[in-house]
Amino acid sequence: MTSVSHYITEHLDIWTSAIETKSGAGRGHGGAVSLYGIKKLRELILELAVQGKLVPQLGTEITALELMKEHARERLIGLQEKHFKKQNLGDVLSNDECPFEIPSSWCWSRLGEIGFIFNGNSISSRDKSAKYSSPGGLPFLATKNIGYGFQPIDYDVDAWIPLKEPKFKTAPSDTVLICSEGGSAGKKCGLTDHEVCFGNKLFACQFYGDFASKYLLSYYQTPSFYSQFSSKMTGIIGGISLAKFLRLPVPIPPLDEQRRIVAKVVELMELCDVLEARTEDSRNAHKTLVETCLATLTNSQTPDELTQNWARIEENFDTLFTTTESIEILKNSVLELSFAGFVNIVGGPEGAPTKSLFTKNKLGHMLQEGSGISYGVIKLGTEPESGGIPTLRCSDVKPGYIIRSTVRSVSQEIEKEYLRTRLKGGEVVLNIRGTLGGVAKVPLDMKDFNVAREVAVIPVGNKIMAEYLVYFLRSPTFWAYLEKNLRGIAYKGLNLGILRELEIPVPKKEIQIQLVRSIDAIFRICDSINDAQEKSNRAEIGLADALTRGF
Repeated sequence: MTSVSHYITEHLDIWTSAIETKSGAGRGHGGAVSLYGIKKLRELILELAVQGKLVPQLGTEITALELMKEHARERLIGLQEKHFKKQNLGDVLSNDECPFEIPSSWCWSRLGEIGFIFNGNSISSRDKSAKYSSPGGLPFLATKNIGYGFQPIDYDVDAWIPLKEPKFKTAPSDTVLICSEGGSAGKKCGLTDHEVCFGNKLFACQFYGDFASKYLLSYYQTPSFYSQFSSKMTGIIGGISLAKFLRLPVPIPPLDEQRRIVAKVVELMELCDVLEARTEDSRNAHKTLVETCLATLTNSQTPDELTQNWARIEENFDTLFTTTESIEILKNSVLELSFAGFVNIVGGPEGAPTKSLFTKNKLGHMLQEGSGISYGVIKLGTEPESGGIPTLRCSDVKPGYIIRSTVRSVSQEIEKEYLRTRLKGGEVVLNIRGTLGGVAKVPLDMKDFNVAREVAVIPVGNKIMAEYLVYFLRSPTFWAYLEKNLRGIAYKGLNLGILRELEIPVPKKEIQIQLVRSIDAIFRICDSINDAQEKSNRAEIGLADALTRGF
């Protein structure tokens, strides 16, 4: 087992450096970050644990076969005394059903052989509020109360079941629960620490004999188990039947080895927690450093002060801008400086524009003559099988661009009531509800598209370029205005009247053109740095995957 410890510790730099950026919505932050390497390290630890490679086999313990014989005896007694209902476990497990090799002292069994598998009860919303809303009795756990593996169960529940309520099933303390249906099926699982009632989308395992519950919980979290689980899922929602679940194979170690495995898994998961916290702390510290350094730029009062502050950042550029998030912060700073008059332009009047060249204009005063800012189709209705009018939703409009592949159509019958927002090309579209942060210029080949209610159409006039307006609406200045003026409780959005009052610093057209070109050029450099960083991230993710597979 020393080789396992050595293998893990030798490659800690890879586990901790492999970062995955998830596609994000709004404001162009580059998406949420996942510590992919540590996630793969956890998976490796669990896979090694359930394959008998994490702790040594002593050879002096009662074998798993003997353990399962005892379970079979206890199961038979339970059936005779009617503690359990008989469950059809199918044929004897074949070698073809076993996904990997295990030590000779272990054995493969079906889940239904180690314990009685059962789901909970369903409660209607009406009964929940009318009968079971008062605290007292047993907490009723739903899928939302279950975490992922070793996360503690959330006992802040919506329903409480009176003690000895006859129609409700209960699970005692130390019972493993797993979600059987929906997006969390086979992923959410947890261990109770007192008696509970639970929902019908959760499966419980009541062991027939001695068994380490945290060992089963560990197995539930392995990629091997999820592969078996997902292969048996059916239906649009996605779920596994009780009959199929209790026939899934599970590797069984001797009882004492189960306990040693659990102790080692807990120890190593705590190590992963420490690594995760350190990595998060390091990333947060790096983000704070970047924000602090860039704040010296945006707080500069004169071009000379800006030049001095930039020189200090330039000396440490390779250290500061190493993540997608830091590049996004840099882009935001560029935008803030641009609209403060501090970005150099090619061919501008005597170099950089100054604040005196900018005059503030309300957005509502810079529209095409006879036009106004409008939002689009309120209810899209059922998408027609053919034809219809392509209609942009907030999910289609991103910071600086529009995703075409997700655009859906609206029937002509519905769309004809919204001709005011039918696009001509060249307008600016802005998300005002839903996924905020999306803003883009409409390309000419999207002429005759329309927009949904969550998207505002801004028909810009001659005073302001669409590209200039798009950059301003991506800037921190606009975001501060947006967050200050959001209206609504459950579904917040920006009122069109407030949007029309937005004041924008606007220079002459020729300066707008040059400023947009300068921002374009800087953003291209930022994107190339970001592309290189993402390429490096993909390489590190590939290494983490290879290490996980390679042991």
